[in-house]
Amino acid sequence: MKLDTILCPVDFSEPSRRALACATSLATWYVAQVTALHVTEPAHALAGALLDGGFLPDGPSVDFAELRRRVRHELPTPPDGASLTADVIVGRPAESIVAYADSARPDLLVIGTRGTSGFRHLVLGSVAEAVLREARCPVLTIPPGAGPNPAFPFRSVLCATDFSAASFGALRTAASLTRDAIGDVTVVHVLDETEENELFVARPYDVHRHAAQREMQAEESLRQMAERAFFGAQTPVLRVLRGKPDAEILRMAAAMHADLIVLGVTGQNDFHSRVFGSTTNSVIRAASCPVLTAR
Repeated sequence: MKLDTILCPVDFSEPSRRALACATSLATWYVAQVTALHVTEPAHALAGALLDGGFLPDGPSVDFAELRRRVRHELPTPPDGASLTADVIVGRPAESIVAYADSARPDLLVIGTRGTSGFRHLVLGSVAEAVLREARCPVLTIPPGAGPNPAFPFRSVLCATDFSAASFGALRTAASLTRDAIGDVTVVHVLDETEENELFVARPYDVHRHAAQREMQAEESLRQMAERAFFGAQTPVLRVLRGKPDAEILRMAAAMHADLIVLGVTGQNDFHSRVFGSTTNSVIRAASCPVLTAR
């Protein structure tokens, strides 16, 4: 994975400060450039409500040079080896971040999330979730549980796959990233047995034999996918688990003290939105480490 440019949306909240710290740490490792992007909605820009509220444009147009100067003033000094620039645009946050990423084509987008309930859940749903589902580049999400300055390089990486094209793309991204970052990788597939275990449903076959066959098929598919994704350059540990996917992914990540979880994200329609909400969204909100998603 080429990592020359990193885009990091910032609103100077604690979540975005965590994300920026991780982005600059990555930039130091890869000698990359970080663009800190601040999106202000039109009413805020015209009312001078950006940051400390002390700026009021003289005319109907927005003085972007002054806005950028103020954003740069709020940014920390980047560590040696990292280049940090600032940009400001006016618009709706989620749409503007995705459009900016489509135009700038960063190698990675790093974004922070706020939490799990109430208003914080709505913030995740309206901004970070939209960015995750719509951005074409890989997205590194920094949840609250990742701490104030997530560890890098990622030395313990958990990749979850459901054998979809999206999760294969995520594996390829993880393979190239961790090859440079010297990470140990575990690739896991979770057999979701919810339908199989519905109460008192008669089955016209040996349930135990069927479960063993499913596991054998999953192990072989996992082996083939890992070989294709990692090009034989790295030999990941392969695991097939049973249970609810999000719960098992989080349990496995905790058990192996993962520094990074990698997931695939499919597009945006009603079915995929439900899948996203039930697995990827749950993992991101509850994870104690960064989560990398890719199409």
